Amino acid sequence: MNKSFMLPASKKYYTDHYRLLHHRFLSRIAQQGMEQKTDSEKKMEVRSKSIFEKETSDDGFRVCVMRFVKDYYKYDLWLRELAPSIELLNDYKNRKISWEEYEERYLKEIEKRKGPINKLIGLVKEKGVLTLLCAEKEDKYCHRRLLKEYLETLLV
Repeated sequence: MNKSFMLPASKKYYTDHYRLLHHRFLSRIAQQGMEQKTDSEKKMEVRSKSIFEKETSDDGFRVCVMRFVKDYYKYDLWLRELAPSIELLNDYKNRKISWEEYEERYLKEIEKRKGPINKLIGLVKEKGVLTLLCAEKEDKYCHRRLLKEYLETLLV
């Protein structure tokens, strides 16, 4: 027999013992319905919510993407660079442009902001779940929804 594959009796016992424990552990996980995920399989999700909504444990890493913030807002990171430009926001608020034009212009703005976008992508990959925060109550007419959709296209 090839000696390179032989283990002393004591080492063989520990190897077999740990193999058995590992198998039992994996069986318990399977019985409980838990999934094992490697780093490459880690769930990556970008969420969006109003900063006024209650913070929850499933928010993951919370990123505020507003230009101005108050001291009492709860977030993990503030990336004001991803807020719409003041000019764009004023044009929309003063009804100089439609929502469709706002969407187009905002997407052009964030395409130029590679640094903050790459930071968000890195955070999603590292943390798994990322929640974008803004003061707007509804997603439908908010830049954070556009940013979320943009990031999701980059994560595919």
